[in-house]
Amino acid sequence: SSFKAAGFSVYSADFRENSDVDLSIIISGETEDSCKKIVSALEGKDIDAVLTFAGGWAGENIASDRVFEATEKMWNMNVKSALLAGAVGARVLKEGGKLIFTGAKAGLEGTHFMIGYGMAKAATHQLVASLAQEGSGLPKGTTVAAVLPVTLDTKTNRSGMPDADYSTWTPLEEVAKKVLGWVKEDESVSNGALMAVETVAGKTTWAKMN
Repeated sequence: SSFKAAGFSVYSADFRENSDVDLSIIISGETEDSCKKIVSALEGKDIDAVLTFAGGWAGENIASDRVFEATEKMWNMNVKSALLAGAVGARVLKEGGKLIFTGAKAGLEGTHFMIGYGMAKAATHQLVASLAQEGSGLPKGTTVAAVLPVTLDTKTNRSGMPDADYSTWTPLEEVAKKVLGWVKEDESVSNGALMAVETVAGKTTWAKMN
């Protein structure tokens, strides 16, 4: 990974084992138990950053019979995972560390055809704003921010949208490069920043949205 190449130790917390990291922590769907397990596994380690890119997508407008199911799914996948990352960060980050979330540019406006997704991402953005405030419980000097993509170029997205124009999708390498710059402080990011990333004709740009 970009972080390992830069000399960082990388630890992963996921439902599946990750053989590409220095420590793979297998967690369950129970958020509180997962938090305790992650914090215990990281005890004594020097943690510069907590990054969360967990999440998922579901559609459905308000008239759909599946809107309740889809919204609960989005809350579990996007909001609970963000809350878990924040709770872990409060317990393991060193002072002056970085806590980076994944929001969505779509979550800044109406999402009539994906009600639950828009609600979940808007909630993630609100969490970023709350954690950026003094007294949130994070270590002194923590910088909190979120990456707000339009569409990321992942295997899952390519599988679900095989006929899409991939020149408008943001490569994961672009996101990793930017976040690595924030963690190394080669690039600055302000506390509470919602950083939109968009790719057009293969060119990726970043913009602060708040």
